Amino acid sequence: MNIDRVIFTPESGRPDRMEIDQVGNRAPTRQPRPYPSGSAYPYSAETDEFTGDTLDRSIWSNAWAEDNYLWSVIDGKLKVTMSNGDILGENTNIKNIFLQKAPAGDWHITTKVTMIPLTAAYTEQAFIIVWQDTNNYVMLRATQWTFPDGGVLPLLHAISEKKVQTTSYGEIYTVPNTFYLQIRKTCGKYYSFLFSSDGQNWQEFGPTFESDLSDIYVGIGANKGGPVSENYRAEFDFFSIERQPDLNKDGTVNFQDLQTIAAEWFSDDCFPKPLGDLDNNCTVDMSDFAEFTLKWLTYSPCN
Repeated sequence: MNIDRVIFTPESGRPDRMEIDQVGNRAPTRQPRPYPSGSAYPYSAETDEFTGDTLDRSIWSNAWAEDNYLWSVIDGKLKVTMSNGDILGENTNIKNIFLQKAPAGDWHITTKVTMIPLTAAYTEQAFIIVWQDTNNYVMLRATQWTFPDGGVLPLLHAISEKKVQTTSYGEIYTVPNTFYLQIRKTCGKYYSFLFSSDGQNWQEFGPTFESDLSDIYVGIGANKGGPVSENYRAEFDFFSIERQPDLNKDGTVNFQDLQTIAAEWFSDDCFPKPLGDLDNNCTVDMSDFAEFTLKWLTYSPCN
């Protein structure tokens, strides 16, 4: 649903004239709009190890096309039964993409996932995603393509979609049953992709994509071709987010970033979180400063 604020602006002879959101805007807006004054900002993304027996709705604020028949939280995992659907191009029939509101600044998001079974009668995939909407997102997915002759092609696939137009990079890759996916956001608009089979040794995958996503969420999901079957599922052990100290997004951790931390010292707002809240606990304090110093003068080119 798209909602714009409507304002009645009496003018000579036109007391019933309406403006939408701002003077001169006669048509519905089609770009993300600022949150209305006084509205609660969604809680920013948190690390979740899926303990307990239900999803923490205070952080998982959006489940796209949710069908709770197809997922559960049990044994420390988010278990997703794969259903038929996709979001590539004009497709919007995917179910159960689990999303959290992304905090400001740069960050790394990571997940550990087991895909069952490793080979399937239908194409199956599990993914980590940076999401604006179904036509604007960045995704890293591990997928299995099964051919009519029974051959299986394991594939890693990085995708950037902007207004239905997709840019992608795929590569045949040995994907174990359990693996790790990571997306890194740097300099405000660059997204790079990493893969690991053990969570310790990471391999960069494909090119870095530039994408001006706005009002974004981060999350995970899984789907496949063909009918729903309990035999085909993805089990996510955790989803984590690590905020980065290059606060002004110039490519270097330096005094300009320290000034931001100093200006926000002891800020304790959770929505939105302060930019300098590097440990993601809603307060800018010594733990954030300690993390900042560990990255002092580290360099990440913004190009």
